[in-house]
Amino acid sequence: MELADLHIHSNRSDGLLSPSQIVDCGVEKGLKALSITDHDTIDGIETAIDYAADKDIEVIPGIEFSTEYEGVEVHMLGYCFDYKNFELNSFLKKLKDSRIERAKKMVKQLNNIGIQISFEDVCKLAKSASSIGRPHVARALINHGYASRIEEAFDKYMSYGRPGYVERYKISPFQAIELISRCNGVSSLAHPGLIINVDKLQLIKRLKEWGLSGIEVYHTKHSEEDSKRFYDIAMNLELIPTGGTDFHGDLGAGKPMIGDVTVPYENVLKLKKRKSMLNSSHN
Repeated sequence: MELADLHIHSNRSDGLLSPSQIVDCGVEKGLKALSITDHDTIDGIETAIDYAADKDIEVIPGIEFSTEYEGVEVHMLGYCFDYKNFELNSFLKKLKDSRIERAKKMVKQLNNIGIQISFEDVCKLAKSASSIGRPHVARALINHGYASRIEEAFDKYMSYGRPGYVERYKISPFQAIELISRCNGVSSLAHPGLIINVDKLQLIKRLKEWGLSGIEVYHTKHSEEDSKRFYDIAMNLELIPTGGTDFHGDLGAGKPMIGDVTVPYENVLKLKKRKSMLNSSHN
């Protein structure tokens, strides 16, 4: 069966591998397609598409938006959109600027309690990332001995109520769906099994009213029960099951590798068909 991994992060956001390295991993795994879904940036897409041009793999334009619904963080995935769209690129520039200012505030607040890291430290770790964020600050904390793992750095310093916490610029999942739609793309709700304190079925129904096309049924952190539940919801609501590893480049033992969580390539074709249907209805 031809397979696709539709949730991968590169070093353009908080992943460790370059878009080209990710394509190589996908080829090695025998994938028919993959999507680099970096947080709030599309800077790795064209590099990956160009690099994959002479290889036996398809790169699907993707992105993962961080949104908020009723005070809860909800991630939205976008696929098959026009990544050169002017409105999209203007909006992502605004998000990039807000992320930089947020990281600077985090560092300043941590400095205020005696943590000796600098914004330059964070930038060095972000390297080619267009989407600087908390994971880069967390890695700076680890490098300076203030934490041993990213999860520990988040829990001790950067979660809500902690000294390094800074609110980010927020959009709603409905705004994300509309933006993706205006770029001729389709949207999917990311890892619904990880969303807390929300009536998930109600949320999915509301998102569908706004144009949601899919649900990420298969994810590294979904149990079999989660995947079955969200598959049933997808079928009942005529939504397309999507899935992927949510790979960030950690090559440690037991960590998910590109291609460990996939969907049939047929589902990619369904996303493309849904895109065509939506575009024709808008014209």
